[in-house]
Amino acid sequence: MEFFNDEVKILKGTEVFDKMASENFLNNWKKLWFQCPWATVYQSYDFVFPWYEIFKAENTPILITWESQDNTLLGFFPLCIANKSQLAGAGLHHAEYQLWITSEESADYFIKQSLLLISKEFPGYTLTLNYIPENLSLEWCKDDTFWKRRIFLKSSTHPIMKINPEHLEAELKKKNKKEKINRLKRLGDLKIKRITDFQEFENIFDELAVQNDFRKRAVYNSTTFQDSPLPKPFLLSLFRKGILHVTILTVGKEIIASNVGTIGNKCVHLQGMNTHSPKHSKFSPGILHFLMLGLLLSDEHFEVFDLTPGSDPYKSTLANDFSTATRLEFGSPSFILIRKLANSIRNNLKPFFQKIGVNEYQLRETKRILEVYKEKFKLASRYRLLSNFKRSLASKRANDEWLGKRVISKQSSDNKNFLNIQRDSIGDLLHFEAIGTLCTPREFMEDALKRLEKGQVPYTICEDNRLLFCVWRESRFPSEICSNADSCSSTPPDFIKMYVHPTREKDADQFRNFVIRKIGEELNERVDKRNSSTRIGATVDN
Repeated sequence: MEFFNDEVKILKGTEVFDKMASENFLNNWKKLWFQCPWATVYQSYDFVFPWYEIFKAENTPILITWESQDNTLLGFFPLCIANKSQLAGAGLHHAEYQLWITSEESADYFIKQSLLLISKEFPGYTLTLNYIPENLSLEWCKDDTFWKRRIFLKSSTHPIMKINPEHLEAELKKKNKKEKINRLKRLGDLKIKRITDFQEFENIFDELAVQNDFRKRAVYNSTTFQDSPLPKPFLLSLFRKGILHVTILTVGKEIIASNVGTIGNKCVHLQGMNTHSPKHSKFSPGILHFLMLGLLLSDEHFEVFDLTPGSDPYKSTLANDFSTATRLEFGSPSFILIRKLANSIRNNLKPFFQKIGVNEYQLRETKRILEVYKEKFKLASRYRLLSNFKRSLASKRANDEWLGKRVISKQSSDNKNFLNIQRDSIGDLLHFEAIGTLCTPREFMEDALKRLEKGQVPYTICEDNRLLFCVWRESRFPSEICSNADSCSSTPPDFIKMYVHPTREKDADQFRNFVIRKIGEELNERVDKRNSSTRIGATVDN
């Protein structure tokens, strides 16, 4: 087959949307996508078009096409401008696999011509593709000196759960999981549910988004939905198009875990959202949900639950098969040389650290600590707290400056300022602001996550997306608690930590007194409910 370079074209911005407005082009795109053996849902029209449309203001669409003289589409490569000097696959972190689609016999030609076009149209730019599955060959760039100098490849483990109902049922019957399931059932009816109604998905979306962002802020110091309003309409759009698989695990009416994944060819990809309730963490709701999801996927005739590339421990726990996925970076020879040297140094350091007894977890923890202190330094510089920063370097409890117990003044509280108080609202906790303090949002959220996992209960007030008050108490109700704040002790043993926004320091005592009264009301309701149940039981017995 003879190819001509001028048939491969690169489109930018509005040119992309003009091209997609052609019904003939869309039909050819869908046909090529269906025929390409390595194409994934992330190159489909149902995924790429809504992503381009929703994120166009942040990431300019770039599309490389290859058409014959009779307008038959021979190759398709969806990209975007990720920032002012970098290109990436369309979808960015929303698309787990970023690649080009064409026929097997022309795959090497198309990608080579595409990269040459990128070099011409975007001089000085780099291109990063995360990830390329192993069924798309990359041999073309491994032996050719020209491409070896301009491409850096890095392989990652790709864990996969092949759906095996017998294995999944056996896992759920193991003693430790069975005990957790039974304990959850004692809290309420435990069940997994597939969400197929759009209105129902929209109704629960914000709750799932908060669970997702809460864990990501605490573990990875990042959030998806709090940082941008765009991911929500994008996922809702994918749901409407029928390429999202949504399930929730509930105890009674409470959602304790969820998964929002994209639907591929006889598989569901772990890409979109997966969450669990932090206060139920001791029951491992995320793992239980994934195992139950596997059984549900079996009933729905899916063959694979793609856990996606990555070394997260829970993935290796669930996986029963592994493949390889590859990150591809394309750029100038000098850029690629630096990337290869940095990767080589990193790979050589791993055995060295292992020899001196430093494992991978300790390395990650050291990296986390360094990132925290870097953020602390920024806060200290911004709020002129450099002297506090120096003290924090010598303190093992540097993040406790927001946490100390306060003395409660024995004055009456004005309740009108605290009518919007919330209990167990992790959404409120996400709106912590590091103002006038060296406690970073990550530290605050790490601390909150640990407290929720221990069963501690937060009472919060949040206004205008700003956390104003937060006080924690033990999960147990104290044997006695006063409904009259005036007669309470100044340091109730029930309270552990407290945060007050700098702008509301003068209201701290009133807030705490109001929480004391609220806990008293909760205790009274609890006692009344128990007494009522006892009376009903006695009546039935008689």
